[in-house]
Amino acid sequence: MKKKLAFILAVLILVMSFTGCESTEIMSAMRYAYAEKLLDEGDFEKAVSFFELIPDYKDSAERIGEIEYEIMLKNFGNVIDSLGKDTWFFNGGADSILNVLTFNGETASVSQFYYDGNGKHESGTKTYNYVLDKSTITIATNGAELEIPYKLSSGKITLGNGDYYNIDEVESELQGYWKDRHADYIAAVSMSTESEYNVLIENGKITFESASKAYKKKGEYYYYGPDSGRYTISETGFENTAPNSFQWGFNVIDGEVVLMHYDRPCVRTNGFPGKKGYSFN
Repeated sequence: MKKKLAFILAVLILVMSFTGCESTEIMSAMRYAYAEKLLDEGDFEKAVSFFELIPDYKDSAERIGEIEYEIMLKNFGNVIDSLGKDTWFFNGGADSILNVLTFNGETASVSQFYYDGNGKHESGTKTYNYVLDKSTITIATNGAELEIPYKLSSGKITLGNGDYYNIDEVESELQGYWKDRHADYIAAVSMSTESEYNVLIENGKITFESASKAYKKKGEYYYYGPDSGRYTISETGFENTAPNSFQWGFNVIDGEVVLMHYDRPCVRTNGFPGKKGYSFN
């Protein structure tokens, strides 16, 4: 092997005596051929180093990605297999933005949803390359790097430091009663009124009721509900069959899964007030 390498280096020195494009083409071709030889001998890391010298020659850039994935597969095959089995949710930079992370072989995909006064909207999906070491997933995202710590134990993988949740974990964290109380501005009469929504998430079923303060009628309000339906949690977020189903969602805020009502985070509560249980005094 040392004699072969010395021979190739000697030839490279000879090639240096050429000028212009011909010299560059010959050197690139030799580096490419040597990288392929290293691959045949199983020296993946050194092969990558030679392809990196000629990133614009033939399919070198694609070969680098393929080889790096083979290296990852060899060293972290069990991690890659576990990553491909689940979906993770994490905060997208604001209370009203949710990111969804999935893995498919050598790539990671990040989808984004945002909530506003009209409900949930999709912002699209982007796919990136990623690399693994013993404790961190590094995803190259548009010139920046997203570093995610991970742990693999007994075939189960967890991401982040309590700020990434898979589907089962979101399901578990959403169980129970939630409340959204807020003021609505009524432009037609130039005034605000209060409304309150109470929601129960329970093992695949969603039930909710609400009340709104009556205009110019102290102590009176309008009661609505209860409405109910089934819900599911998937890569597309929170979907349900209850009336006005577009208004519910969830996000990860300050490390906790929180039910969303339009673009407003809900808070935990302990039950339904019922038709006569609201107070807007």
